Amino acid sequence: SQSKKMLAARAWAAYSRALDRFPLRTKCATSFIIFGIADTTRQFLEQSGEPLDDKSKGWDAGRTVRLAGFYAAVNAPWVHYWYNILERVVGATGTRAVVLKILADQTLSMPVFMTALLTTQTLLQGHSLDYCRAKLKRDLLPTIQGAWMCWVPALAIAFRFVPLKYRLLYVNFVQVGFGVFISKQANAPVPHPDVPDTLVHAAEAHAHAHAH
Repeated sequence: SQSKKMLAARAWAAYSRALDRFPLRTKCATSFIIFGIADTTRQFLEQSGEPLDDKSKGWDAGRTVRLAGFYAAVNAPWVHYWYNILERVVGATGTRAVVLKILADQTLSMPVFMTALLTTQTLLQGHSLDYCRAKLKRDLLPTIQGAWMCWVPALAIAFRFVPLKYRLLYVNFVQVGFGVFISKQANAPVPHPDVPDTLVHAAEAHAHAHAH
């Protein structure tokens, strides 16, 4: 209806003004909301395939806050400043500029970012450094490869058609879907490198029981 269109236009104008006045704070808040939705969706999907008896644990708010908080505190500032650097160093227009920005983003920024993401999420869950190293060894390369499949075409669109001001917003919308994959990778358990799997599962079950 016309009223809904007017409401959407006003909301977009308000968001645009917030980006002009408080660019970094606005982007941080947007990232927190997007990844909160993404992780909550991931948890719902995880539990939808479980037996009814296993669904009593409900929504893990701490997990969602850890992931959304990381993207608000680290990802949003990272992308904000990184895209501005690319714009100044590489240039704003042209096919060559688009290709160079994608190559720089996916070979320089993204592997460092994914390493930081998996490391911080694992440590914030209370795991040891040995566990963290084992997780990086198992999950880092598949996570990067999954990111390439999503972000190479997504960034081609972003760098070609999306104005710099709105680029992180576009990236956040893409991350609604990609964030479900990242949530899975960040929270997937791995066997401890020095302990048999059966003892790891027993220890995790013991910790889960005492957490409640």
